[in-house]
Amino acid sequence: MEEGIADYTSDIYSFGKTFQTLLSYTSAESKEYSIFLKVLNKCCAEKKEARYKSIEEVREALDLKKSNRKKRILYILVICSICIFLSFALFKHIKKKNEANYMKFMQNTNYQEAVKIFPDREVTYIEAFDFFSNSQKDALSELEHLIQISDTKNIEIYKFLFYKYLEKDEMHYYRKAKQILMNQLKECKEYVHYVSVVSMLASPYPLTKQDTQKSIQDLKQIETDINNFADKRLLQDQLLWLYQVYYAKEEVFQEEAFIQELQIIENLQNTLYDEGLTKTDILQMKAESLYRQGLYYQRQENIQDMKKAFYETLKIEDSLRNDVIFRIKASMYYILTGYESDKSIDYLKQSIRYLRQIKQLTRQDEILEKEVKEKLEIWGITYVGNN
Repeated sequence: MEEGIADYTSDIYSFGKTFQTLLSYTSAESKEYSIFLKVLNKCCAEKKEARYKSIEEVREALDLKKSNRKKRILYILVICSICIFLSFALFKHIKKKNEANYMKFMQNTNYQEAVKIFPDREVTYIEAFDFFSNSQKDALSELEHLIQISDTKNIEIYKFLFYKYLEKDEMHYYRKAKQILMNQLKECKEYVHYVSVVSMLASPYPLTKQDTQKSIQDLKQIETDINNFADKRLLQDQLLWLYQVYYAKEEVFQEEAFIQELQIIENLQNTLYDEGLTKTDILQMKAESLYRQGLYYQRQENIQDMKKAFYETLKIEDSLRNDVIFRIKASMYYILTGYESDKSIDYLKQSIRYLRQIKQLTRQDEILEKEVKEKLEIWGITYVGNN
């Protein structure tokens, strides 16, 4: 464009350039389109003298001024249609460009820029969390930061953050989880049962009897709800969280805690996936829960149920070669000698046998082994090796 003082022809030039830019995003072909393009080319002529002198001339070129009312309306509709089409083409172009930039940022693990483009895309936050979990960074802090800078409105992302707070199993994070329940998830009916449970875990004060019963009922309902999860990873993580809650509150929930722990362990057997818990992991959890249950009944002087819990543990197969299970069985056999006098010697030998199979004895194992040998010596038996 020639330098000089701006006038009507400058405005006509700007008009032509604007529509030429929009037309560059389409390849439409029609008689009206050709007329419109020809008019735009003259609007954008390099020399002022070659352009239209006024908007009236542009109208005449488009045959809008001289045409009858119907033709004028037709041309207006054509131009509007072209504008709508061009706007759609521009939108598709921008969307395509954003998608390309998003994929580039994701491949380069630049999650901060990725969430700025698509703040409500859940997969970004999940992949980011997995990436940071395998690095030296605090994955949960990074996840919080991404949500903060994106200002996402996607409830599913807050649900993901909520579950990650629960998995931390710390009072500080339970308080954060409670904040999400009270704000972003307050309209989600399926989370109503979490309120009493999370409030219980976020509070340093002991529960009343009424609160305890309410928490147990809500925990049972939560388990029923999460068993409908299609994602095995999320299902397994939440079942493990429930197990940890019951484990941490065994003194509060007492017998009910052990009953629910074993129910959760049974449900976990249906959640196995390649990168999750193994069969050995689940059997170890079962052995530990039954062992604690037996000790609980022993403290309650309920010897019948204590034996039942212990004998159920002893049924767990030895072929797993799991030190924790061996250690538990050695301890159980030793405890049972005090309640099965006619089997005392045999149980003491079994205790020693399991202690011998532990790859690395702890200080507690060594103390137990010493006590078992001392009892055998009282019976006049020197136990050596695996005899």
